[in-house]
Amino acid sequence: PLPADQVAIAVMDSGVKRELAGSAFNERVQECASSFAVLKQQIPELGCLAHLRREDFEAHRGLLSAVQQRRCEHVVSEVARTEQASAGLRAGRLDVFGAAMTAAHASLRRDYEVSTPELDALVEAALAVDGCYGSRLTGAGFGGCTVAVLHPDAIAGFSEEVPRRYREATGR
Repeated sequence: PLPADQVAIAVMDSGVKRELAGSAFNERVQECASSFAVLKQQIPELGCLAHLRREDFEAHRGLLSAVQQRRCEHVVSEVARTEQASAGLRAGRLDVFGAAMTAAHASLRRDYEVSTPELDALVEAALAVDGCYGSRLTGAGFGGCTVAVLHPDAIAGFSEEVPRRYREATGR
């Protein structure tokens, strides 16, 4: 549930064209597939990487390269964040939902490595506005958009502040 009187959703376009075919997106897909193949040998009942339990990942992470470990860390932590976000919404805790969004962006930047300086600047600009619960990149990354969840009373300030901060940070 999203209480309409407490939530507004903003989508911000970085202006960076996303060229997935020419980007490292396919590389990320392959890194996840190769991680799954290694882990599946150790955990035969593993149906997909999203079903990887934290304790199984920790027990077998040494079999993975450093890059594979980061990709799996993102997947495992993203599943946990999604569960936290869902519980937060059910409890009416938009702060918990927003924190999960923002943590997802950090993981997409650090562990999955699909963010860009422009996407990071948009997220930072959004989070600097009072009333913003959380923000993250949306889609496959490497450009494109971010999304923020904010209190409706924050819309006017958000609409002025985010573009100004983004321009200052990126020149865009």
